Amino acid sequence: MASIILKSGATLLDYAISTLPDPIQISNSSTTASQAVIQIVVSNPDSTVPIYVDRLQVTLAMGTDSANMLSGDTEPTPNYAPTGTGDSTNVWTGTASSNVVTFAAGDTPNVFTTSGLLITLDGFDVSTAEGAFEIKIKEYASTDPDSAASIHATNTYVLGK
Repeated sequence: MASIILKSGATLLDYAISTLPDPIQISNSSTTASQAVIQIVVSNPDSTVPIYVDRLQVTLAMGTDSANMLSGDTEPTPNYAPTGTGDSTNVWTGTASSNVVTFAAGDTPNVFTTSGLLITLDGFDVSTAEGAFEIKIKEYASTDPDSAASIHATNTYVLGK
């Protein structure tokens, strides 16, 4: 199992990250590119305090050196699924733009109490250089539904490939 280290952060929600394969395999420059799947489980650490989320952004480093995850030839395909049934009205729109994937709520923030969210990023080519890379998760969230869009915090995780 690959090490996943929280480098820095102070988000309201908790995040657990896993990869397939584990550890991620780099692409060989003379053959077909390797692809990977990153799964992120998002949850509320205290179900007695609702957390209102306007959007979540996941950033994967892109380029050809060892600090990058994406080769730049493809972008991740964003998918999500709710976990549990407590917050079943949460609906997200997932979009990818280069190396940033955004999951946005609708007209009002989504609420996290007892349920979570499983984010899956797949369909992207892994870079050819071995080494550690960062995943940044930025949340626009608050315990006040009226300020969820304006308050943000970022967690930075370090993984290996």
